[in-house]
This record gives sequence, structure tokens and C-alpha cells, in this order.
Amino acid sequence: MSVESGFVEPPDPNFNPHDYDSPGWKSFSAGLNERLVEFGDRAAKIPAGAYGSAEWAERAGGFLWEMRKQQRVPRTSVAEKIGVDSNVLLFLELGVGRFREYTGNLPERYAEAIGNPGVYSSYNLIYKIEWNENHPANVQPHLPKQAKPPSIVARIRQHLPF
Repeated sequence: MSVESGFVEPPDPNFNPHDYDSPGWKSFSAGLNERLVEFGDRAAKIPAGAYGSAEWAERAGGFLWEMRKQQRVPRTSVAEKIGVDSNVLLFLELGVGRFREYTGNLPERYAEAIGNPGVYSSYNLIYKIEWNENHPANVQPHLPKQAKPPSIVARIRQHLPF
């Protein structure tokens, strides 16, 4: 709850923090794991406070969150209007969204969904949304390669006596 606005965020009906087998919890934890890899990669490559940095993403997401709270629109409602999972918006607002979520058309759709399209103009001015394919934030994160399982022939040979 935001004390200054009196707005109370209704709970997401699909998310039960006490039921680790619920679809909402699984979606949340999988999405968070994916984003933390990219977040760490971005934090290591981009200087603190610079365009695309972790601090920049936190400020940009916080700005969107505050604008949504001022309009008194629940996150789940915005997610339905935009057609994305509410976790995507939660990660965006907390600053652990994907870089393309901050710089693509999601903030513009977000502003329209909260009923104040002018928010996007302010967001764009403050956070200087620009696209540069060589910017470190636009590079795909390094993901560890998974080991290739042994072939069936190799597995059979393991059990042969010679």
C-alpha cells in the first residue's frame, strides 16, 4: 500500500507465495531467474548510472510504477490490457526487466493501459530511449552451455565388459 496515495494493490489471483507448485509461482521464479542472468550481465558491462545500467533500469521501472499508482490501476489490469503476464510488469517496475522491455514499445503500451498516454512522453524524455545495437545492454547475455548427453552408443559401451 502506498501511504501517500492510499492505493492498495490487489493481490494477483494466480500467485500464491505459499504454494510453490502454483502456476503463478513457477512463472514468477522462472522469469526472475532468466532476468537475473541478463541483469547481472548488464550490471557488469555498463557503468553505474549510465544509460542501460542496472540503476537506470531501477529508476525507469520505478517511474512507471509511480505513474501507475497515481492512476490507481492494478498491475493485473494493466497486464490484461497489454496482453502480457503480470510478472513481466512486476519485473519491469522493480528494475529487473529486460533491456528491450524498457526501450521497446512496452512502456508506451503501459502508459496507454494506465489511461495516461502522456506518461510515455515524460518517460521517453527522462530516460532518453534510444536504440543502438552495439550498446552493451542490447547484447544477448552469456548463458552457460548445457552439456550434451552421451550418445546411446557411448552409454552402451559403458556397460560392456571390454
